[in-house]
Amino acid sequence: MNALVERTRLVVLGLVVAYPFVDFALRKSGLPVLPSLWDEAVLVLGLALVARRLRAGAPLRLSPVLRPIGLFMAVAAANVLADLPHLSIGLEGLRADFEYMAALLIALNLVDEPRDLHRSVYAMVGLGSLAAAHGLYQYVTNAPMPPEWVSVTESLRTRAYSIVGSPNGLGDYLALLVPLAVGWAFYERSTWRRAALLAAGGVIVAGLLSTFSRGAWLGLAAAGAVVAHALNRRLVPVLLLAAVALGVAVPPVRERMVQLVSPSYLERATVPGGRLFRWNEAYKQMAHSPLTGAGVGQWGGAVAARRLGVIYTDNYYAKTMAESGLPGLVAFVALMGSCAALGARVCRSLGRRRERLLAFGLWGALLVVIVHNAVENIFEIPFLNAYFWFLAGLLTVLPVLVQGDPAGDAVGARSPGAPAAGGRRS
Repeated sequence: MNALVERTRLVVLGLVVAYPFVDFALRKSGLPVLPSLWDEAVLVLGLALVARRLRAGAPLRLSPVLRPIGLFMAVAAANVLADLPHLSIGLEGLRADFEYMAALLIALNLVDEPRDLHRSVYAMVGLGSLAAAHGLYQYVTNAPMPPEWVSVTESLRTRAYSIVGSPNGLGDYLALLVPLAVGWAFYERSTWRRAALLAAGGVIVAGLLSTFSRGAWLGLAAAGAVVAHALNRRLVPVLLLAAVALGVAVPPVRERMVQLVSPSYLERATVPGGRLFRWNEAYKQMAHSPLTGAGVGQWGGAVAARRLGVIYTDNYYAKTMAESGLPGLVAFVALMGSCAALGARVCRSLGRRRERLLAFGLWGALLVVIVHNAVENIFEIPFLNAYFWFLAGLLTVLPVLVQGDPAGDAVGARSPGAPAAGGRRS
C-alpha cells in the first residue's frame, strides 16, 4: 500500500509539472470529458494524499500566504452570497479564482526531499525549452496567427504561441522559467548540468523574444531587477546594459517596445476594445458599486466572457476590482504582496547557503507573474495559475528541505501544536 501511495505521489507531482503538455495532448486527443476534468482530478487526488498523511499523523505544512488567501476567499465568498440571483455564475467564478491554489498545499506537503524539488524544476525547465524551441520554429516558418495579435503599424511576420495557444500566455510561461534556469544553473556544481541549464535558458529566452509579448518582457525585467538588487546591487546596471544591448542588436524588439509609447498605440488603446479602454471600463464598474463590484465571475474574465459575453480586461487586478469592488482589490493586492514578500523572507532565512540561489530563482518566477498580471489575465490560463501556486509552495518548503527535516514546518508558518521551522520534536 505504501508503494502505491508513493507512486501516486510521484504521478501527481509529475502531472502538475507537465501540466501544459498533458493538457495540450488531451485536448488534441478528441476524448470526451477527460480534457476538461483531468486537472481538477489531479488536484483532488493530491489533496486526498495530503489528507491521508494527516490521518497518519504527519503534520500539515503551512505557508504565510494562506492567511491572505483566506482573506481574499472570504471577501469573494461574501460577494457571491450577496448576489444570490447570480449564484451559479458566482460559484463558477469562485472555482476559477481559487481551485488552482490547491497546488500550493500539494507542493508544501507532497515534496518530501530536495530531489523532488530539483526534479520538478529540471522538468519544468526542460519542457519549457521544448515549448520555446517549438515557438522559435513557428517564428522561423511564419506560422499563421490571428491578425489582431499584431498592430497594423507593426511589421512583425508572426508571433510564437506554441502549445499554449497565445503569445502572451507562452511569453509568461517562458519568462517565469528564466529565473529558474539561471538560479539552478548557478547553484549546480556539475559542469554539464550547469551547461545544460544555461543552454535550456538560452533557448527559453530566444523563445520568449519570439512571442513579442511586451507584458512578459516587462514582467521578467521587473523580476530580474528586484532579484538582482537583493542578490547584489551591482548586478542591476549590468542587467540594464544587457537590456539596452538587446534592443540595439534585435531591431524588432526595440520597435515593439518603442511602439508601446507611440501616439498611434495610445490612440488605439483608448478606443472600444483597446487595453486602456478595458481598464477604464473596469474602473467605472467599480466606481458604480465600490463595495461589491459587478459580482464574482461577472466581469473581465473567462467566466464572464462565456456566461455573459463580457470581454477580458487584460489586467487581472482590474478584473478583480471590477468583480469584487475595492474590498476584493485590496485583498488580492495583499495576497500578491504576501507572495512577493515570501521570496524575500525565504532568501533571508537561508543566509549564505548556496540554496538561496534556488530561492532567488523561485522568487523571480513568482514576481514575473505578479507583474505580468497587471497587463494580462495571466491567472485565467489554468496551467500558469497552477504553476504559480506550485512554485510558491516549493519556495515555502525549500528551507525545510535544506534543513534536512522532511517533517518540518515551512518558513514563517506553523502547524497546530508544532514547533517553529527547524525546531526539534520530542
